[in-house]
Amino acid sequence: MKPLRLCAIAVTGTALWAGLAAASPATAAEWNDGAFENTYGFVPGFGGTPVLEALSGHFGGYWGEPDATRPTAGEVAYIRGFVAVTSTRSQAPIMTFLFHPNLAQDTNFAISAQNPVRCYAHATITGPGIPDPQNCNQTPSWSPQGGWFFGGRPLAPGQAFQVQVPVVVSAPRSGIASGDAALFAVRVSTSPGNAVDARQWIFVAPAPQVPAPPVPAPPTPVTGAPSGTLTPAAPPPLPANPAPAGGTTPPGGTATVPATPADTTAPKATALAVLVTRPRQGPPARRLRLRLDEPARVTAVLQRRRAVRGAVRFAAVRTLLVRDLAAGIHTIPLGRLAPGRFRVVLTLVDRSGNRSEVRRPVVVPLTRTR
Repeated sequence: MKPLRLCAIAVTGTALWAGLAAASPATAAEWNDGAFENTYGFVPGFGGTPVLEALSGHFGGYWGEPDATRPTAGEVAYIRGFVAVTSTRSQAPIMTFLFHPNLAQDTNFAISAQNPVRCYAHATITGPGIPDPQNCNQTPSWSPQGGWFFGGRPLAPGQAFQVQVPVVVSAPRSGIASGDAALFAVRVSTSPGNAVDARQWIFVAPAPQVPAPPVPAPPTPVTGAPSGTLTPAAPPPLPANPAPAGGTTPPGGTATVPATPADTTAPKATALAVLVTRPRQGPPARRLRLRLDEPARVTAVLQRRRAVRGAVRFAAVRTLLVRDLAAGIHTIPLGRLAPGRFRVVLTLVDRSGNRSEVRRPVVVPLTRTR
């Protein structure tokens, strides 16, 4: 299998694609972006309790015609990764690019003076990008998190960073219809968040019998889109990949998009108990204690027992909590309760959408208030 290899050569002729602003109707190239993914981590919440929060969001895409007629096989085209901080705290996300082996065997980086790696800093998630060459690497390195790293920077809440990488795919691809043979991913890892892959499938049209005319070059874009014209390129043999720090060269230099095992285990709440604090003055204060085995969104509803025509029914009194909680021990205040019998119903949903005991909610009887 031919590996994905580094490219540090000059490509003859003018090199890149027209930007968004000046693209002509006949060659209205645009970014074709994949799904938006999030990394998660814990941040201090109210009272110092750790709260699960989306730390960053990211996606990957490629620059191409909306009718999938370009790029064509052998043309220099751009892929990109975009990451934004969605947390209430600053983050330093690490963004890398990975290629499935079935795509990597026909793919090379095409980095040169005419086709540089382009990095852009965004003051806001939806705002224009400002070129950021100081934080942009023209020679990729293999990241310990997996994937090829081209640059990054610390980001405040609401800020974003974009990396655009020139590549050449030597054989046609038909997007998701080609399956793994068209699959690449942008991986982002945050601390203390998890590494998450945002996947995208690229379209590459067959090489034309007669070379297509170049697209007129627009002014430098303000939105971070590539500029220049697109012409066929045939890179010569390339040097070997560098060894990753603290490890060995990845097999064949291929950056693999791994299959993510499905999470089918529902979260659990254990060690349920009602804690009663009796102050010197005023009614007792009651809290529900529970232990979560994994991070989950917890919904706690207080219900009161009632007898209706000889049958026992529970009616909702109020919602006590709807919040993302970390794994571990938590307490939920129950508020002032009138004399009577109550229960608390807990619904737990983890990040994979698994729900715990939806039809058999956790029941906690409360002592009668005196």
